[in-house]
Amino acid sequence: MKNSSQYVHTTGDIIEPNQLKLIDNCVNNYLFSLIAGLRQGSFGFDTLHRVTQEIIEYKKVLGNNRKFFIDSGGYSIIAGDVSPRDVSKFIECYNLFFEKDAPNNCDYIFSLDIPIFLKFKEFNNVSKIYEMNSKSIKESKKVLEKNKELYNKFIYVWQFKLHKQNAIWKKIYDEEFRQNSNLRHFAIGGLVGLRGVTNIQFSPFIGPAYRCLNIINNKNLEKESILHILGVYGLHDRVMLSFMHKLFNQYYLKDRNCKIQVTYDTVNYTLSGLYKLREQIIFIPENDDYICDYSYNLIDKIDRIIDNPDVLKIIQNDLKKIIAGEQVVDTRMSSLLNVLTQTTIDKIINDTLDKNNVVEMFIDCKNFNKFKNKISPILMNLEKKYPLVFGNRSKKNLLNWQYCYAFHDAYMTQSEEAIEKLIDKFIDLIGFPFDLEG
Repeated sequence: MKNSSQYVHTTGDIIEPNQLKLIDNCVNNYLFSLIAGLRQGSFGFDTLHRVTQEIIEYKKVLGNNRKFFIDSGGYSIIAGDVSPRDVSKFIECYNLFFEKDAPNNCDYIFSLDIPIFLKFKEFNNVSKIYEMNSKSIKESKKVLEKNKELYNKFIYVWQFKLHKQNAIWKKIYDEEFRQNSNLRHFAIGGLVGLRGVTNIQFSPFIGPAYRCLNIINNKNLEKESILHILGVYGLHDRVMLSFMHKLFNQYYLKDRNCKIQVTYDTVNYTLSGLYKLREQIIFIPENDDYICDYSYNLIDKIDRIIDNPDVLKIIQNDLKKIIAGEQVVDTRMSSLLNVLTQTTIDKIINDTLDKNNVVEMFIDCKNFNKFKNKISPILMNLEKKYPLVFGNRSKKNLLNWQYCYAFHDAYMTQSEEAIEKLIDKFIDLIGFPFDLEG
């Protein structure tokens, strides 16, 4: 287990060796989706086979020193690329991959979850969503029970942002896994685009994360569990992810056999990197700290963060073209500079929490107001020292810690009911302007 939360790099293509070399020192986890083999108008075992071959090639490039996550491709169903009448075939294809190919070709695989239909709105009712997701999980459980080693790979995705959706996922979990001692990996979904719809300022995964913590703590398996947050990248989200990773392991689970590795993924880093090639900010280590500037202004120091000479040459040549106002040759390599920047930011967040003993402060203060009085001047200093990381974000960070205290108090009662009641209130705070029919 690492000392902090970990970024999982998402890509839709087989990552090229030079791309891998560029981010190799800062990225240990990669995510590839089944979506390319299951979103066609006519998909089946043949199209799934083609994407399986891509996954095998991807795994060869990654080798055995990096963790490889597989996404179910269920977003095709959500987006409407797959008709509701074909969902059963989709479930069958996913579970065929899970049974035949996942054992040798991935480290982790997310469950196939179908939270909503964006295009076929007549299916957005409790009966249909429960029916489809129950079928998906039942079929996966059959595979798991035939090969129990797959429990080491299977990540159960929770959906929660709507009250009725939350009730469905709780019901399915209770029916299939509550009495199961093998399931130990969990993910929290439904976060992509959530802020744009609701305008919330806090991290919506806080409540569900405590639910997962409670499950993992109660099972107390002598193993590490993955707790993955799907599709987040906000800086205050990442402060909370790093904080929760430390709090969960250093405090709640310190005397338990189990541990939790918090991970997260986002496509934002590479996509936004493409859009800001000429304005890409980078951090360069210097004198036990960092200097920060546009990448082309630090071209002579960039060898401090890029070890491989071939990769360094490609990046330096592209930066020279940016200085000259010319077109960049390898835009994908240049966009991955943003991955270096963002993972450096994660390291700054992690180190800052450690240096200021924030977890110990949180526990010792015992209530939010005392904690706020102690952490606020620290946050003000951090806003000045690292404006790109903490600038103008103290209010959001404090709000997150306020909600975290509420769940901390509920968790310390060792009452699942208290946690679940608080999650219901949390869903009210999220205020998503829609719920399932029925």
